Amino acid sequence: MIKRVGQLDLDVEKYNNCFETSAQRVYSASHQVVKTLAKDNWEVLVFGDYDAVMPISFKIKFGIKVVVNPPMCQQLGVFSREDSRLINDLFLNYLKKHYLVRYYSFNSKNQFTQALPRRKNYVLERNAYSAIFNSYTGNKRWELRQHARTTKYTETRVLTFAECRQFLKTYIKSAPREPEKSRHLSLFQDLETAGLLTFKGFFCRKELVNLVAILDDERTR
Repeated sequence: MIKRVGQLDLDVEKYNNCFETSAQRVYSASHQVVKTLAKDNWEVLVFGDYDAVMPISFKIKFGIKVVVNPPMCQQLGVFSREDSRLINDLFLNYLKKHYLVRYYSFNSKNQFTQALPRRKNYVLERNAYSAIFNSYTGNKRWELRQHARTTKYTETRVLTFAECRQFLKTYIKSAPREPEKSRHLSLFQDLETAGLLTFKGFFCRKELVNLVAILDDERTR
């Protein structure tokens, strides 16, 4: 029922169709994002004729595939039109039987007949800023109004990776060690080159003081 498909044999059109019409769709498992973040070290478990798919990212350790989520990739998991505990169990059992798993994160909508460890998942829902502002506490709204009155000479604009590379290198928190930091910076650049990432900087008195990296996805705009 389940087969392992490498990148060269993957039917990208069928994968994309299954993913885009799935009940569990998350941006981090799109073909383009996984391909950019995992490079050549990923493959797909396929159920039936792409009725369900499960991307697998790995590292090679002493010739053995060790499953681990790609950097900056929060969720992968099983993608299908309807989330099925039975099908998800088949994927989970196949994963345990055929791979050495260091860490694999299923998506938040995957359900199983057995309990799996869970982590908190924070989601920023799309909404008008006025609605978001009104959801803040009274003190927070007052602070924002005071800040708007007292802060002058501010500007927000889109930046290229080259323009904000040094800022990222100085303040990135997810990669404290230099090799990890260099890898993350390289991935930021690759995502921008692939047209997936946009950088927006906040300037105060012409100095960059804050930066947001936004992974562009038409379903989460």
